[in-house]
Amino acid sequence: RFHHLNIQELRGAHPLLRLLHAANLLNQETEYPETLLAKEGELLNLSVAALEQARTEIDLVTGPLINELRITVTDAEDEAIALPVRPSLQHTVQDLALIDAIRSELSNIEDILEMRAAIARCAAMLFDLTEVHFFQYDLQTGLLHDHSSAKWLDEFTIDPAGSANTFQRAVQEQRISHSLEPQIPLGIIDQQLARQWGSEGVWCLPLHAKGRLMGVLGAGIARMQLPRLRAREHLLRRFAAAAAIVLDELNQREIQQRRTREDRELLQQQHLRAVLHEVSNPLTIIRNSLYILTKKIGEQANEELQMLREETERASHILQRLVEPKELLTESSFDLNKTIRDLARILDEALCRPHSINLNLNLKEGLAPLAQGRDAVRQILLNLVRNAAEALGERGHIIVTTQDGINLHGHLYVEVTVTDDGPGFPETLRAKLFQPVTSTKGEGHAGLGLSIVKNLVEELGGLVSYRPNSGGGTTFLILLPQI
Repeated sequence: RFHHLNIQELRGAHPLLRLLHAANLLNQETEYPETLLAKEGELLNLSVAALEQARTEIDLVTGPLINELRITVTDAEDEAIALPVRPSLQHTVQDLALIDAIRSELSNIEDILEMRAAIARCAAMLFDLTEVHFFQYDLQTGLLHDHSSAKWLDEFTIDPAGSANTFQRAVQEQRISHSLEPQIPLGIIDQQLARQWGSEGVWCLPLHAKGRLMGVLGAGIARMQLPRLRAREHLLRRFAAAAAIVLDELNQREIQQRRTREDRELLQQQHLRAVLHEVSNPLTIIRNSLYILTKKIGEQANEELQMLREETERASHILQRLVEPKELLTESSFDLNKTIRDLARILDEALCRPHSINLNLNLKEGLAPLAQGRDAVRQILLNLVRNAAEALGERGHIIVTTQDGINLHGHLYVEVTVTDDGPGFPETLRAKLFQPVTSTKGEGHAGLGLSIVKNLVEELGGLVSYRPNSGGGTTFLILLPQI
């Protein structure tokens, strides 16, 4: 790849690279001016006469070998003219076999960015090009973009309908083009890319599939490469067609996969809405029945019945959240301590007292209000207290505390802790505590409670953490943004 570089770039390079560059020059049929041979000689500290003598001796050595092996030497320019007219059957078969192998390799790639990079690499190796980039065509904007690792090309876009340049000719005329074509002035894009790539000119190969432009391969070239590239135009066209087809097939697969995902998600949403509709009916009946009971039963039970009505309402909100994920976050500010006290009365009666568990509250009075998420906070506390009660089994203590004014990285939070004196979590589970894994509570527990807690806290813009207590048991600490 280095034998096409400018002479100036090879000064001080490894001797083998300089020798390779000189050998490539001497191998050309074109007669070069003495000034060029002199510059080449400077790379190897040889005179022009020495280089010419080397070329003569090479011909003397290789001539008999060529005759003995019956090798037919074809002039590059003649081949460039003959091949497009009537390529030999042997070359055609070889080209087809080569393209088939390349297409087979490219077909194994499933990532679109990797595919573009692989096409550029194949072109570089197959056609002896030093700097090749894939410029993807954006159907919506009509622009060409380079998505390679070259940072300077991140914002580099080419408008094929804009000012004249090599890319424009390649796209509009649907042909291989280069900036060294005679009688055609250099475009600004050509000058920029040639300067950046350190090449004499820019060469472009358009890629079309089913009549659609997929992209353009752009490369930096030297003038001495043109005869060989012209001689291989048949292979270049076959390569472009094969690469474009493989790229189009990958694009179609990605589109189909995306549509399949979208269809699956739509079906899931429709199913959830149907389930929500069915579940809402009995919940509505329960709420109405509780309302009637509050009218029939004395004042003493009204408060408990009201809380039960609120819990059924919250159950409806949770179900609604399956199809509207932000449902729990649309409320206004609320009193955290009151929310905890109301929920604690229900949990104490239902979960704690029947198992001789003491549920204690240590709430700071005058607590700063929270901005949103009353139902989400109730769900968080319900999961943590229920987990603690189930871990305790029979007898034990659960303490819920609140504190405001917690400053973390310049932001103020309200702190909520839920502490128990149960067995705690084994070391093997602590690293995966907030992941939906099997819990330590026995059969029937999916271990989803803490995963739900983490998701809800993060949706509220908060943080959740866990620590084992020195005397046994666990403490879950939650930080929620205060107003």
